[in-house]
Amino acid sequence: MASKPVEKAIRLEARTAALLAAGRGKLAAGLKKFDSVYIGAEFCENLLPPPAELARQAAFFLKLGKQVRVLTPLVTEKGLGRLAGCIKTLLRLGGGAHAGRIELTVNDIGAARLARELAPKLPVALGRLLYDNVFLFRKDTLRLVNPAALDFFAGLGIRRFELSGTGRFPKTNFGEKAVRARLKDFAVSLYYPYLNMSTARACMTGMEPRAPGEVFNGVLCRRECGVSSFRVAHPLIKEELLVRGNTVFLEFPEKFYTSERKLEQLRVDRLVYCPFL
Repeated sequence: MASKPVEKAIRLEARTAALLAAGRGKLAAGLKKFDSVYIGAEFCENLLPPPAELARQAAFFLKLGKQVRVLTPLVTEKGLGRLAGCIKTLLRLGGGAHAGRIELTVNDIGAARLARELAPKLPVALGRLLYDNVFLFRKDTLRLVNPAALDFFAGLGIRRFELSGTGRFPKTNFGEKAVRARLKDFAVSLYYPYLNMSTARACMTGMEPRAPGEVFNGVLCRRECGVSSFRVAHPLIKEELLVRGNTVFLEFPEKFYTSERKLEQLRVDRLVYCPFL
């Protein structure tokens, strides 16, 4: 029996508004080979669009015939109200003809709970900031290490996990009988070519300097991270680091698998291309 083709997705959240301004025709042509589009904000609540803007972006891509995946970040009390508004917006958009075409990615356990309370039937995935609650994932190893966490997220209706590629095809324990049985209803989305290394509440570009111990309340984010990323070097780190906003990345541009069928061993059924950090 032939394998189901791997879904091709593209993550546009860093520059979605600018791309929409370029016009429907040009953007439709550029997205032709992709099945789905990621929008929203993955790492910083300051970048989460207002519900009305999120609705505009989602509707645009739905009209292009794309599946829409909405990224949401770690949130504090500051971003909780906007997140709730975004979830309610997706609930309204996800009905009728668009049923099953919208998915929410959460990078906050509280956000997962909120999504279940506000939109019980909305498909929810666990984002890249939280996958290590379930898996051990290093450059050459991917293992299920926390079955209890797997059960916890399954109880919230989460059956998709999002990871970053690391430039190598990892060894896994997914083929072990007990693990294979537990993972049979779960799937993985794999991002490339950037691996997110660490994320902080504050960022070097968008916040004014603060003394050690001084709180960040009242700091106005000016979204300088939308202008560019930065290459960073350190004498003790041989790899070149890339910094955008509050997150540090490594780039792995080489293809690390020989065929889509090979990805089945990792339970990967979606590849997410990130043209920008």
